[in-house]
Amino acid sequence: MAERWGSLCFVPHDRMPTEALDSWIPDLVPADDHDAWHPNDALFAPLHSPGGDLIGVLSVDLPFDGRQPGPFQREILQMYAAQAGIAVYRAQLTDQLIESEQAFRLAFENAGIGMAVLSLAPGESSHYLRANHAFCELVGYTEEKLKTLSTADITHPDDRDTDAANIHKSMTTGQRVFQVEKRYQHADGGSVWVAVTTSIIEDANGMPVSAISQVQDIGQRRALQEALTRDALHDSLTGLPNRRALYQHLHQLESDVEATARTYVLFCDLDGFKAINDRLGHRCGDHALTAVAQRLHDSIGPANFVARLGGDEFVVVVSTEDVETIASELTRCIAEPLMVNGTTVSLTVSIGIAVVGQHSEPAHAIHSADWAMYKVKRSGGNGYRLASAAGQPDLP
Repeated sequence: MAERWGSLCFVPHDRMPTEALDSWIPDLVPADDHDAWHPNDALFAPLHSPGGDLIGVLSVDLPFDGRQPGPFQREILQMYAAQAGIAVYRAQLTDQLIESEQAFRLAFENAGIGMAVLSLAPGESSHYLRANHAFCELVGYTEEKLKTLSTADITHPDDRDTDAANIHKSMTTGQRVFQVEKRYQHADGGSVWVAVTTSIIEDANGMPVSAISQVQDIGQRRALQEALTRDALHDSLTGLPNRRALYQHLHQLESDVEATARTYVLFCDLDGFKAINDRLGHRCGDHALTAVAQRLHDSIGPANFVARLGGDEFVVVVSTEDVETIASELTRCIAEPLMVNGTTVSLTVSIGIAVVGQHSEPAHAIHSADWAMYKVKRSGGNGYRLASAAGQPDLP
């Protein structure tokens, strides 16, 4: 039906299908000349993208001279169609880019989580180029202020090395997405825990030039995790570390090769506590335990460790060459009268002491100290006793 003129398609009037699309027909009297342009002739020039995709068709309805185009005119038409295809393709790309930028801007500005666009440069901290409202609310800075700051400026000091390492990795490897949990320093001076997913943006040569970060506030989750961790390692009544925390602490001391002073465990069991519970009730007993825990904590100082095993049993861990002085101080402070719900009560403590061996399990030291404490109890309480390495008590 059509004649191929290079990339052009010519459809003579006598071959035009009856179902052809409506088009403009020039007001022209048909000529008898074979090369004359007939009003119903059609010439089409396909428009292609640089990749070869058909993106349009150019229709030529009436040559200026009223004749069918010759070889030279056809060549010119093909060149024109090629340039027109490129122009249309670029116009479509521009429209798509504008639509994409508008969609990104709307999604960016109205996102429910924080988002920020960052600059990237080798050996330098990233700087903020854009920030949405949610991110500004999260860190307490305006977008204008953030544009004057680097990511390091508002990152917690303990987390800056991680940021620097990720930037270096993006510059030197093919990794283009990073996820990290970190803290931002809020404008009010506090800190905010966040989960950050950063995607690297490349230039035409595949080099990192910028990044976009999605930032989610995880403060509540972190607080819950910390609370659960604390509850797992602390006694709910007194707030002291519990049995699990005690053994963790002792194992940590075992691995401390730089420790010079001897480490001792002091197994403390209150004398007369059952009588307080029986006479005043368990609530008063709980108040007494809390007061004793505070006295133990205050007496040993911040460098040492005290835990509650349960009931009226406590364990103190100290690194010292003068453990008997500490034991004597503990017996003295516990023996001071307590005021519980308006009632004065008196307690004493029996203490067993054992050395934490470098080549033995912490449980062995606890057992030895417990055995020595039992001997103090049998002797009337309110005192302390050192245990031998074999677990049998020596005389102080």
